[in-house]
Amino acid sequence: MYDQVLRCPACAAPSLQIGSVATVDAVIRCDNCNFKRDRSPVTGFFDLRLSPPQQERSLLAHELPLPGTAKFRSRVYSANRAMMRQVVRDLRPTTTMDVGCGPGGWGTELRDVCGAYYGLEPSDIPLERTHTSARTTQTLIQYDLDRPVPVQDASVDLLSFIASYDHIPDPGTVLPEFWAKVRPGGHLLINMTNYGTWAKTLINALTHGQRFKHAEGHFRVHSPTTLISEVSSILPDSTAVRVEADYWLAPNIPGPVGRLYVLPGVIRASNAGLKLLINRGLHMRNAGTIMIVAFQKATN
Repeated sequence: MYDQVLRCPACAAPSLQIGSVATVDAVIRCDNCNFKRDRSPVTGFFDLRLSPPQQERSLLAHELPLPGTAKFRSRVYSANRAMMRQVVRDLRPTTTMDVGCGPGGWGTELRDVCGAYYGLEPSDIPLERTHTSARTTQTLIQYDLDRPVPVQDASVDLLSFIASYDHIPDPGTVLPEFWAKVRPGGHLLINMTNYGTWAKTLINALTHGQRFKHAEGHFRVHSPTTLISEVSSILPDSTAVRVEADYWLAPNIPGPVGRLYVLPGVIRASNAGLKLLINRGLHMRNAGTIMIVAFQKATN
């Protein structure tokens, strides 16, 4: 059975067959040119690059010294994860293409609301070990940045950039290519840091610029308003249909306060209190540290 989303990176034909995603030893094969790739037992990805590395390396060898464990980060981002699930559920996609998917964690988090999940990762090796459940529930693809994306036009309902849009140096080139893969009436979803919040200035003042510094490799710095303006100028057939930017996350808090903050329930309770104070007390909207913006593609 031919895959309805992917196309061959070698001959561009929509003739890729893929074995059951539920099997670890799945294979992708093109009937037109005999291009073939096995799912990696190390990364869980299908490497569709035409010049893959000669020696496959463990993902753990490339893991950055992130401050905190997976449990810490999972709890810190619990409010964002919950809102992402709600937004995706409301959009009701049957097929999702997540660009810059890293180790496939968001596909695991959204697996019951996002439909068929295709995670695309252009980096040499994702930053973290692929989630165990992602290996047999998702289609994870590594692709060449300097070649056409191996995805058929108008084949997905939802295109997502989750914590990856700010890594794009040239959205004017990248966005239209991926937007062409979205069906009419489909959606683009961007989840990124909200640099428009006044909390950024306040927290930087209190922490000497260590919490929201403009990190190397981050090219896009936006508030919801500037993000909508940029995307609308690049994709004139898109319309912003939803903005969620009332989520307050404070990762990497040091000392005993940080240990208290990551206790189960504390993050959500503090987030709810801050939303109440900012939204109702100060009558401010979209002032949180994380924003989610959804765009819809025109149907004509």
